[in-house]
Amino acid sequence: MKKTITTINSFLKGKTKNILSGIMLAVLLIVCTTGFGQKAFISNSVSAGDISIVNTTNNAILSPVSFAGAGNGHTGICSSPDGTKMYFVKSNGHQLISFNAITNAQIGSNFELGTSTFPEGICISPDGNKVYITSLNDSRVKKVTISTMVLEYSLPNIATLAQHICITPNGDKLFVSRSTGSNNVVVLNATDLSVMGTTTAGNSPYGIAMSPVEHKV
Repeated sequence: MKKTITTINSFLKGKTKNILSGIMLAVLLIVCTTGFGQKAFISNSVSAGDISIVNTTNNAILSPVSFAGAGNGHTGICSSPDGTKMYFVKSNGHQLISFNAITNAQIGSNFELGTSTFPEGICISPDGNKVYITSLNDSRVKKVTISTMVLEYSLPNIATLAQHICITPNGDKLFVSRSTGSNNVVVLNATDLSVMGTTTAGNSPYGIAMSPVEHKV
């Protein structure tokens, strides 16, 4: 697989960049910028098993970061609203991992999300105190309160083949893409994770994002 990413924002000026040099990058799943937009973090799913970093002001490729016990299988990644912390999920180990976006030092220990769940997507609440994680294997959405590290599960299984997730700017609703023939997006109440409805999307929707200005998914 070609080890490049083509950017479409003003920070990287539409250039195509090599993400890793001398290391095989098998899959690029998620690209996330910090709240200040000065770095882009790329979650590498297999082989490399690390997080690639690009300086968005000058396109420089920075040293990748990896964590003890994390291995490969990195999937979704997101930034705290203030841009100081990054959160990513590891599908193979069923874990949530956090690190400092400035120093790249891990924050706390790997947080267990439950066995055989295969976490996929992740987003964070506007206040930065909750992360929401889609679970591909058991079709749930998990909510973790960061300050107390309390894990809540959605009841019942609400999003079959749940892939990725985003949250409204006011933090009251979640939108979950459902892949493999579902052709819709599930809308959840962000407080109690109850299903509010579904909306039709394209064929097997996968990635999803929320516009903070126009309130569009």
